Amino acid sequence: MKKKDLILRELVAYDDIGMYQLDSNPEVHKYLGNKPVTNIEECQQVIEMVRIQYIENGIGRWAMIEKSSGDFISWSLLKYMKEPINHHVNFYEVGYRLRQEFLGKGFATEYTKASLKYAFEVLNSQEVYDIYPY
Repeated sequence: MKKKDLILRELVAYDDIGMYQLDSNPEVHKYLGNKPVTNIEECQQVIEMVRIQYIENGIGRWAMIEKSSGDFISWSLLKYMKEPINHHVNFYEVGYRLRQEFLGKGFATEYTKASLKYAFEVLNSQEVYDIYPY
């Protein structure tokens, strides 16, 4: 696989448009168990919530940006989970969702490798989970 040169960074207010393009698509939510957003204000609220997670947990969901185009591909996560889920508590979860036009191009693989490296080498985590069994 050729490296795609992703930029992973904190979510910021102007990511609301890309997040809306992603999360208003019913296909994106097919296996997540939630419903698509219906307005951009929902995305703005999520971004505000994530910005708080950065402060409280030192980590939160990231914007995944294609370096060559600057396009918003995804809001992905390496999130610290404090509440018990699937028999785990106080753990880092890795995951992602992609805009459909970016599927099958290696972005998820590149993101996952970078996230796991960050979790183990920077956050010194011993374990990382994906809590959604697909």
